[in-house]
Amino acid sequence: MVTNARDMAALLIPGHIQTKFVEYPNEDHFSAVPTALGRAVPFALGDELPHW
Repeated sequence: MVTNARDMAALLIPGHIQTKFVEYPNEDHFSAVPTALGRAVPFALGDELPHW
């Protein structure tokens, strides 16, 4: 599943779609949610731009 998410991010970047792949080692679906949301909000608001 991680490989699929990484591949999806890689496919979107050349189309100039703002993406960022972040992996949370040793986390499961439940424990990664707070950290992922903490990163998602600034990203969605445009406070964090991808490094091209």
